[in-house]
Amino acid sequence: MSSTAINNGHPTDGFGVKPSPAPIHCAVIRTRHPDRKNAVAYWQVTVTRHAGLLVRFEACADLVAVRWQIGDTVGWETAPFQNHRPGRNRLALAIDQHLLKATFPQDVILVDRYVGLGSYLLSQLILAARAVCPECALREMLSRVDATDDDSRDSRNYFYEKLGFTLEFPKDPERREGFVVCQRLTDLNPGWGSERNPVDEIEGAALLRDLADWERRARDLEQRLAAESRRLTAELGRARRAAARWRRAFIVLIVAATVGLYLALQ
Repeated sequence: MSSTAINNGHPTDGFGVKPSPAPIHCAVIRTRHPDRKNAVAYWQVTVTRHAGLLVRFEACADLVAVRWQIGDTVGWETAPFQNHRPGRNRLALAIDQHLLKATFPQDVILVDRYVGLGSYLLSQLILAARAVCPECALREMLSRVDATDDDSRDSRNYFYEKLGFTLEFPKDPERREGFVVCQRLTDLNPGWGSERNPVDEIEGAALLRDLADWERRARDLEQRLAAESRRLTAELGRARRAAARWRRAFIVLIVAATVGLYLALQ
């Protein structure tokens, strides 16, 4: 995968600057969900420099669609665009080049879970940050909010461990309260773009063509379903009218037979 394109802010009077608009990318990500094969998302990494040696990297993304497969059935589950810039899912990583220290300056916000998007975004942050300061170390407290039950705890811990972070639980054998640690950013293994975790970046024009094609197919399918519904409704109406005629004819026949039998017996 090609390296992440970033627009860097320029240090001014020490109070930081607002980052310039960063390029918006699109990527097809293989998910780890057993029934969901690929996720399409558009994402963005922005960089803000503060006082020269403090740098903040923020990644945000919106899910476009997820391809799922159950048995031989394949389909796409689309997600509506929220706005012109991604923002439903957000992660941030800050580094201090003087102290050689990295931190997570805000909570991880992941709305679209279990499609590999969070790991992919954090990978982009790691790659961008270690290109600026590869020797930075990180030690952050794990959020207990993400470990309310065993499944969420295991998912949170796996989220960090698969990228090469070390988890420390000095006072909690249940692995809920502890720290996420790395000695150097270069020790981490984002792993995206490998055979195990393939990622294909796609151009915006190609995505728009695909979305237009999906929309056209959806409209065609809706029109065919509407036409079939009208045809079936018409056939059902004809069948009901035919049944009503047969009922009336049968009633007339029964009445005529009853009257004939009555007259014959007189």
